[in-house]
Amino acid sequence: ADKAAAAAATANTDRENAANRLKQTNTALNAAEDKLNLALLYQAGALDNVKKAEKNLANAQSKFNDASAALAAAEKALQNAQAVLNAKKLAEAQANTNLKNAQKDYNRANEDLNDAKK
Repeated sequence: ADKAAAAAATANTDRENAANRLKQTNTALNAAEDKLNLALLYQAGALDNVKKAEKNLANAQSKFNDASAALAAAEKALQNAQAVLNAKKLAEAQANTNLKNAQKDYNRANEDLNDAKK
């Protein structure tokens, strides 16, 4: 009977030890699950941030393309304005030459008139 009682006590101790180990294992599993859930939340947040960053990058690229097109249009307009300015300068130079020639013709005619009066 003593052996049976000792065996029962040992079995009881073993059962208590096993229960304690199960409790510790369960606690560790719950902690691991909490960490996993937190990691999943961080991953979802990171994915959301990546999507936002991709959208911002696409918007920036679009704005850059628009600005680049506007710059090209401005450069073309500047070249056109420069061409118009050059044409006007050429016309002004020609007009000045014509004016000088007309002045010379007028002076000659005036001299001829004065000579004719003598």
